[in-house]
Amino acid sequence: MLMGPTNYWFHIHWRNCHVGSDITPVLLYPLFIYIHLLSPFERSPPLATPFNIYFYLIQIIERKRGRRKPTQMENVMGLLRVRVEKGINLASRDASGSDAYVVVRMGDQKLKSSVKKNSQNPVWNDDLTLCISDPILPLKIEVFDKDTFTPDDKLGDAELDIEPLIQAVKMNLVGVPNGIIITTVKPSRQNCLADESHISLKDGSVAQDVILRLRNVESGEVELKLLWVNVPRNQAI
Repeated sequence: MLMGPTNYWFHIHWRNCHVGSDITPVLLYPLFIYIHLLSPFERSPPLATPFNIYFYLIQIIERKRGRRKPTQMENVMGLLRVRVEKGINLASRDASGSDAYVVVRMGDQKLKSSVKKNSQNPVWNDDLTLCISDPILPLKIEVFDKDTFTPDDKLGDAELDIEPLIQAVKMNLVGVPNGIIITTVKPSRQNCLADESHISLKDGSVAQDVILRLRNVESGEVELKLLWVNVPRNQAI
């Protein structure tokens, strides 16, 4: 909870600078939250007591000065661009078909495609971008039928192991002809592939074409195209 109107004296040392301000936590807390949103802390901000605010700001300053542990964003290997192309023979929950959209998840990341109305074979062609960090997590998708007055109906889900694509990226292929197939992942009981999935080199980037068979539903497949995007080490995301 926010403190009362009592004023507090905050001294913040940053390098050779000394800043003193006679301010209340009520005025400082919005700035406190704003700085938290810009900072790489994994936890929620503490209560706005004078000590917590002072300690939290000092933590941020020390992180700026380099005395901090690596954050999750600093472990980013690259970006994965997921093009959600189309759905095939999706289950129908309405007489006119489904108003389908796709949710893409990886760990705490969650992205959503557009909604395509009245179709069991929707074409989205939506590009969604995920940050990939170590350890490698599976790519998960869920398909839903958008409803107006009731909860959205689930039209199945699927999962993809992106480790083969990551291994192809780590090969650091240079001088390899465009379009060459690096490896092929075959469908099995251990994956959701509806057909063979080719990992290839396209315009210098590792790409993978995927058709996923949806689980926990009577029918349906989703076609994806994955493209790896390198992130220079000296650039912060």
